[in-house]
Amino acid sequence: MRILRSNTGDKLVDESHPECGACIAQKRSIVPKCPIDGKCARHTVITLPHGTVFDCAKKHGFVKSARMHEEMIRNTCDVLETLAEYKNVIQRQYEGDYQRLLHNIVSNNAHCIQEVYDIVSEDRLIKDPQQVDSLTHAIAHDPMAAAKAVLRIFQSAVAIKTEVSTYERLYRKQGQINNKRHNIHRVFMNTAYKFFPGLSEAGIYLRVEASREEVWLDYECVSIILYHILDNARKYALPRMDIHVTFPRDYKGISIVMNMISIQILDAEVDNIYAEGYTGVYAKKLERAGTGYGMSIVRELTSRAKIGFNIIRNANPKVSQKSNDVPYVRNIFELKFTTP
Repeated sequence: MRILRSNTGDKLVDESHPECGACIAQKRSIVPKCPIDGKCARHTVITLPHGTVFDCAKKHGFVKSARMHEEMIRNTCDVLETLAEYKNVIQRQYEGDYQRLLHNIVSNNAHCIQEVYDIVSEDRLIKDPQQVDSLTHAIAHDPMAAAKAVLRIFQSAVAIKTEVSTYERLYRKQGQINNKRHNIHRVFMNTAYKFFPGLSEAGIYLRVEASREEVWLDYECVSIILYHILDNARKYALPRMDIHVTFPRDYKGISIVMNMISIQILDAEVDNIYAEGYTGVYAKKLERAGTGYGMSIVRELTSRAKIGFNIIRNANPKVSQKSNDVPYVRNIFELKFTTP
């Protein structure tokens, strides 16, 4: 039987029985006959920095030696204290990720609503009981603007879905990798087409190689990974420059290779870009930095799914240019799927 009570009075561990109260009140070191099982027991009470511990031991060595019993208690409490610290760290991280999920969902939902109001004003919708007539008239008046708004609403909806899927993967489906056979070109395009409107607005087009290659992968997991890589490309690729995508195969497996001209990644940033919350020097300068967790998710999920991930920085030193005092170089992002 063991009770660990913190300085606040909370019982952090309580393995006691109702009958233990009498023994605790007597404050005896040795109890010849335990009221629960009749065995001889030693009671030890220790006050530690984080609280008070009461322990009842019935093993012969502990009953015989007060020093051995006290040493066991102290060692146990050290372990419990460490576990409590880990628990607090994990809880803070979980709460932080939950708050970020909530914030991003609310923000993207607000974007969807605003896009509708950009087509037809809120006042007009309120005054029109039918609403459909007002919206139809507004779309007919400027169908191009309405079409672009619908695509932006679609992008925000995809972002919400990805946020939820990412959260599910990180916390509810830990270790669950469900690999199935998929056409690699189709897997890539099913995520890539969601970025067409945003990329085309910047004059960036995806030049995707045709491929009939098939690979074993977890579709949802890879879709999340691709989403975050392409979202980075949308923000940091050089405008009016194409992104080339190929699917090379070698004896080890098949890859998705994204070759682009994007902002330079400094030597000092190589490890930091995978740290949650980190934003690179030139990303800040462009003022396009997001929450700084996309690449950390890419690393986490590629590791779980055993997918190779590599960034080849400045792949061709001859290809380098500046735009608004930000250097752009050729960077290659590669996902490597091994053949089963």
